[in-house]
This record gives sequence, C-alpha cells and structure tokens, in this order.
Amino acid sequence: ELEGNVYDDNLVAGDDAENIWDGSSSALASIFIGADEEDPAVDATYFTTGGSKDVNAIGDWLHGGNSAPPKNEIINAFAGLYQQAGETFVYFGLDRQEGNGDAQIGFWFLQDDVAPSTIDNTFVGEHKDGDVLLQIDYTNGGVVTVPRLYEWVGDDATGSLVEQIPPPPDCTLAVGGDVACATGNVAAGQFGPGVSPPWDYKSIGGSDDYEQGAYFEGGINLTSFFGSDGVPCFSTFIGETRTSQSFNAQLKDFALGNFDTCGSITVFKETLPDASTEDFDFTLNPDPNADGQQTLSDGEMYLFDDLEPGEYTLSEVLANLPVGWSLDDITCSSNLAGEDITINEGAGTAVIDLRLTEDVQCTYTNVQDGKIIVEKVTVGGDADFDFSGDITATLSNGESDMAEVVPGTYSVTEAVTAGWDLTDISCDDANSSGAGTTATYIVEAGETVTCTFTNTKRGKVIINKVTDPAGGTGFGFTDDIAAPNSFSLDDGQSETFLDVVPGDYSVTEDDPTPGYDLTNLVCDDPDGGTTTDLGARTASIDVD
Repeated sequence: ELEGNVYDDNLVAGDDAENIWDGSSSALASIFIGADEEDPAVDATYFTTGGSKDVNAIGDWLHGGNSAPPKNEIINAFAGLYQQAGETFVYFGLDRQEGNGDAQIGFWFLQDDVAPSTIDNTFVGEHKDGDVLLQIDYTNGGVVTVPRLYEWVGDDATGSLVEQIPPPPDCTLAVGGDVACATGNVAAGQFGPGVSPPWDYKSIGGSDDYEQGAYFEGGINLTSFFGSDGVPCFSTFIGETRTSQSFNAQLKDFALGNFDTCGSITVFKETLPDASTEDFDFTLNPDPNADGQQTLSDGEMYLFDDLEPGEYTLSEVLANLPVGWSLDDITCSSNLAGEDITINEGAGTAVIDLRLTEDVQCTYTNVQDGKIIVEKVTVGGDADFDFSGDITATLSNGESDMAEVVPGTYSVTEAVTAGWDLTDISCDDANSSGAGTTATYIVEAGETVTCTFTNTKRGKVIINKVTDPAGGTGFGFTDDIAAPNSFSLDDGQSETFLDVVPGDYSVTEDDPTPGYDLTNLVCDDPDGGTTTDLGARTASIDVD
C-alpha cells in the first residue's frame, strides 16, 4: 500500500510497512532496520568525507561514528521483495528525525555483500552492473517529493549511474503501469501529525508522531525495469540521506543490512548403510561462484549460495562413485510453491529452474552393493551341480560362487542331478529362505547373504541269494523299496536297487519250507544301522 502511511489498511489488498515490521508480510525477502540501531543515541553508521557519494565507487565510500542533522537522521528503514502475476517488485521506505526543510534520501539495492569494514573506515564490497538506486528530493521546505531512478552500469571502478527516463511519479497520483513510484506524508491529510507509527520513533522535538515529510515509501517493478535482461538477485539494502539535492552531494546517514533475494541450492549426502566414510563428488553447472567440485560423505552437506535466477544442473559425478556403490534416490524440495525441478537418477542430475529467494534442497542417497553367495555341500559322495538365476555356476562339494548386487530380491535355483536329492537349503539371513530347489535372497545395502544347498547321494541296496546245496531255485521276496515290491531269486542271483532315497526299508523272504530252511541272514552296512531278524526272515535296512 503506497499511500503515504505505514499502517495496513484492511480495506485495501496488500501489505504495508507495518507488516514488514511485525513479520506478518507476504514478502519473499524483507528487512527492517529499527531505532534500536539507528536512533541518534546509539547510531554509529554515518558516511564521512567527500568521497562518500552516490556517483562514486563503493571503494571510495568511508564511514565513521559522526552525526547528521535531524533532517538527515534516519530512525527506521525497511524493504520487501514481492512477486505477483509473474512480475517482481521491491518496496521500501524510511523515516527521519525531522521532516522540515529541503533534503534528499536514497535507497540502494546492491548485488554484492556490502558492509562497513570492521578493520578500518572503508566499506567492503563493490558495485555490480545492475545495482539500483532510487533518489528522492524533498523540496519547498520538505512538502514536495521529486523521485529519480538510476541503474549502475559497469563495474565498481569505472561504472556510472544511468537515469531511468521518465522519472517515477508520486504513487498517490500514479495511474498504474509505472516502472516505479514514490510518495511520502507530505500532503495535507496524509499520515502525519497526531498519529505515531507502530515502531519506536522519536522526532527531534521528542514526539512519537511524524512531522509532515518525515516518512517516505516507494516501489519499483524490477521486471519492467530490467526487461529482457532479467531481474538479478540482491544482497544488500541501504537507506541513505545526503546533504543537498545536488547529484554528487556528500552522503550523510545510512541504514544498511542484508537483503538477500538470491537463491541457493543445498546438496545433502545420505548413504545406506549409515555412517559410511566413502566420498561422493558433486558439481553445479553453471558454477557462477567457482565453488568447484565438492566431496561429501554420509551426513554432510554443501550450500551453493548467492545464485542468480536461472537454470542449474546439480550432479553427482557417477564416474567417481566408490567401487561397490550406486545412486539409489534423489529427492528435492523448495521453500517456494510451484518449483520446477527435473530429476534424472540414471544420470545423477537434478535440473533446477531457480527463482529469486528460492532455496532448493536436494538429498542424494547412495547404497552400497550387497553380495549373494551360493555354497554347495554334499553328503555321501560328490558330483557337479548346476545353478541358474542370479548366479550361474557349476559347483561340487565345498565350492561356492558369488555375485555383487544392488539391494533387492534375488533367486538362485539348483538343477536336479541324477542320484542325488536336495535335502536342505539354509540361508544366514532371517529375511532370506529356500523353498523347493530355489533360494530367495533379500539383500539390504552392504549386506552379504549366503545360502547353502545340501545334496545327499542316494543309496544302493543289493540282495544276494545263496543255497546249500547249491542250485536252489524260486525263492520269493517282498520289499518296500520300489515297485512292484516283490521279486524272485535263484541260487547265486542278486536283486539290486539303485538310487534309493535315504531312509528305512525292509526286505522279507517268503517261507522256503518245506524244501529249505533260512539258516543265515547277514548285512554289510558300513555304519551298522541295518539289522536282521532271522526268525522273521527280514532285513531292516538303514540307507544313508
């Protein structure tokens, strides 16, 4: 609300200086420099010597703890950056200890970080091409304001101020569409005598009220001002006064502070598993501040600050990834709604269309590869066993194979081998398991999972027939080893059962009487697990 007073009028849309002061504004960036810093009783920020002029380089400015006449004494100053309908505006103002008399005030918006030196009475920082200055002359005893708008063109040492034509109008008379306007409480009936501002203020006479002409405010449409060049970002705000209306008059008092409208991009590094000490490299392109390649490990971050609006590509250098690591995820967020961020995890990039005052934070999460191992164990002998799936190998007893994998789910299957049974699959990870002929591996970051396949060789059972005297024929047997579960032998013959699954079996001879009696039944089981019952004509066979 540029109407010559500081209070937020609820009947009029928009903020006023009061909102910037109390922190309730909708500004993207704002600053309020109050009487706690600028009241003459505590103020130590004044220009000094003849080199401190708007027309001169900042390198020529000097400061000192002097004083200024009441009409040049700043008590409060403020600024705020706003965006609406795709355009960017800056609003600003200040009040003075006294409103009477001819005077001049000005407002600088500087791209560099400018501040009084703490070592000597110079200033640090310098002018950059595109710095903005709005000057206001109070004439006719302080009741008429004449604003002028300038752009600094060139560098600090050789640049100069170029005036914007036509000059800005009084905001209370403007019809809209102007690049800038300015106004103060100089007209009858405007905010002034009898009404005090909400912040601390004392006039030269000790009153809390403004004299006529003591308060000023203005605004600039930066989008219109800079046109196709685009709005740069600013870092420093200065409200100033000077001794006369002369263009090169010496500057007097100043209120200076950080007014950061630049953007920033912060990259955070996370690893799985946590607390990795591995290093990961990042770059920003373009790299206007020459930050160069940055190296981060888990839990670390880097701030690319003071960035002009524009497109930037934040990249993790995938070619430099530590061995056994991969990029798993990129997430980005912005402090402003409507962010324009394109993420390509395959390329390790986040392309960011950065806006004024936008702070983008991106987290890159890298995961350490895991390992899956298949081990072979055999019981009762040895053979070659074929595996397929995420590991392809042929293994015999005591052998193993391994594959490095990103975290996820994997499987390995053993092919059937004649004469052998897969009797167990065991995994050393609670989340992984075996079923049938397949092991399923659930691998987390940096984890090694081993699954062991145990195969047991099938046995062989031989039944021999011996008669006394020799030559006996037609002895019948029954068994539970294999169909048809019966057979017949003559003297000197045998029945062989191959590929017998380990277990307990029985073979019984039919009663040979009256021609023969079963007089002996013996078995040669190596581990002694087989027993015989001569009376029942039965061998109880233990096949391992």
